[in-house]
Amino acid sequence: MKDIDKTKQQLVDEMLQLSQAKKYLKSILDTSVDGIVVSDSRGFITMANKAMENLLGYSLEELIGMHPTQLVPNVKKYQENAKAIMRRLLKEEQGTHFEHVWLRKDGSHVDIDLNAALLKDDKDNYHLNMLEKKKTVHAEKNQ
Repeated sequence: MKDIDKTKQQLVDEMLQLSQAKKYLKSILDTSVDGIVVSDSRGFITMANKAMENLLGYSLEELIGMHPTQLVPNVKKYQENAKAIMRRLLKEEQGTHFEHVWLRKDGSHVDIDLNAALLKDDKDNYHLNMLEKKKTVHAEKNQ
């Protein structure tokens, strides 16, 4: 019986530690001045922070489930740049200071400095993590 109680207590302690780690991670995300998104192994956004909401004009609920390709303006040079960034990430697994343009909810474009990394999970699936710094917003719209 003591072994069962000890096992239960260990499980409760581990769950508490996991909960505290999740709160800590959320605190880091929420207080960052740079936009952060994390995606699943298929590229769909699973987490984003308030700075990303402010940067793009989408709510957190709208961002979750979006694919980053939906945030690239439908302009050939931007689409090609996004593909080049992904090729480099797949080759090197991380990259810094990519000059890129994302599409805001209102249709305007925002120039960003993108840092990204592909992280492997325990099943060797890649997850895309991006950090964005706003440079300038301009009124150019998709045509």
